[in-house]
Amino acid sequence: MGPTFPLFRLPDNAFVHVLGNMYFDHLLNISFVSTRARTLVTSTLLEADLINIKVSRFIDTEVRFRNKTTMNLYFYYDGNDQNAAQPVDDPNRLSPVDITLPVVAFLLFNYIPIHSSTPFNFIDWMNHIQTIFCFAKPPSVRFYHECERFDAQYLKEAIGNVDVLRVDSEQSTFASGEVYLKGIKCIEMNEEAKQEIREKHRLMDSVDMIKIKRKDGKIVVIGIKDSGDTLFVHFIVLD
Repeated sequence: MGPTFPLFRLPDNAFVHVLGNMYFDHLLNISFVSTRARTLVTSTLLEADLINIKVSRFIDTEVRFRNKTTMNLYFYYDGNDQNAAQPVDDPNRLSPVDITLPVVAFLLFNYIPIHSSTPFNFIDWMNHIQTIFCFAKPPSVRFYHECERFDAQYLKEAIGNVDVLRVDSEQSTFASGEVYLKGIKCIEMNEEAKQEIREKHRLMDSVDMIKIKRKDGKIVVIGIKDSGDTLFVHFIVLD
């Protein structure tokens, strides 16, 4: 065995310099060592540019960085997890998932498990990833076949507001391109107001939209584009 490098004995500025030359999966592992390590990993300012969450029988969380590299973490995928996705021929493959329970993340390709220092559920994982990789924007979410294993309310709590929501055609509860928001009062928008929002947020002219008022009093615009097999939904909170 070769000599070890005393990483955790380095002063903070030298520690951050070394961290800045590491791969993102190593940074994720190191961030669980101690509070100091987590703070210094965050200090590298390795910013995630986009987080894509794909929900099917398991959850694939793709973290995309500004240098175009990506990290994919799988949740509820491994057979040893009590909430894991079961084989397609298993009659219990769609058993409900309790995402409030601790879960292990697996890296794509090598399926190496990443264990948090204290038990993390999916909500904890999302908060941790967004913190250490300086991601403050809403993620994009796509729902696929058999996503019904996951409780929508728990997912909303874990994911929070979203930037773009994509719903696979088999999962869509939208009828003929129209959105029915039961119990929610919609605010009428004229075409000029719609076009202004399209231009400001770089949306296509074919994106239609409605305006609603949230419980906290904020006005939200929901933009919708039906591409045939996928329904794109944009959530925009107005200032």
